[in-house]
Order: sequence, then structure tokens, then C-alpha cells
Amino acid sequence: MNSLSRNELWRGVFIFVAILILSVASFTTLPIKPNIYLVAIVLLAFVMQEPLLYGVFLLGVIGWAKYTPASTMELLVLGIMGVVLFMLRKGLVRETHIVLMGGSVLILQLIFWGVFFAQGIFSVLFFMEFFYNILALLLLYGVWLWAKKIFS
Repeated sequence: MNSLSRNELWRGVFIFVAILILSVASFTTLPIKPNIYLVAIVLLAFVMQEPLLYGVFLLGVIGWAKYTPASTMELLVLGIMGVVLFMLRKGLVRETHIVLMGGSVLILQLIFWGVFFAQGIFSVLFFMEFFYNILALLLLYGVWLWAKKIFS
């Protein structure tokens, strides 16, 4: 494993721990929680360069999400969306842009809600979740930049 892959591995571990902490954080004042797993899949798809490392962390996120009140079908859809997003990002996008990540969160949330909550796809709850997802994305991206500075 070369130096760049090793640094990416440590950054990935760092951000994965942040994802785990954020996923168990209590949002008692909010009527709806952000979809941390969707945000994590988008962030990792944009910041990870090695397909094998992305696959390991994607499986880690899906494995951790298994212990939440989510159905197996939701986890399968998240996994498929993560693999497709990573392949599209590797083929089409060369640099990480926060605007592209935010747009990806919106598109994946539309797909996710379209599959599981079609009747409420343009409800206030949808937009509240999107807002919280963007805040979570910004927080995790900030942690990623910090990890990048530490492990460079």
C-alpha cells in the first residue's frame, strides 16, 4: 500500500468515526433527523479515490445502518445508489466540489423518497430533511478537510 493510499485509509477511518458519532447523536429538538447514511455515502463517493477503500467504507456505513430502524430494502437501495454515484463521480468528475455534493444529496434524496415515501416527496418534511442533510454534509466535509490536513 503506497503512502497516498495509507493517508486515504486514515482519513477514511477518521471520517467514518465522525459519521458513527453523528449517527448516534441525539437530535431531540428536531422533528425530523438528517439521513446521515445518505450524506455519508455522498461524501465518501466524492472524497475517496480508491474503489476498494470506498467499497470497504460503503459496506461499513451500510453495516452500521443495519442496527437502525431501517428495512433491508432501504439499505439495499442506499448501497446501490452509493456504488452508482461512485462510478459516475469517477467517470465524470475529477475534483471535489461541495455544490456537486449538495446536488447529489438532493438527487439521491429524491430517489430515496420516490421509492419509499412517494406521497410526501415535496412535503415540508422532505425539505426539512434536505436542509438538515446539507448541514450534516457541510459538517462532515469540514471534518474531512481537517482529516486531510492531519493525514497529509
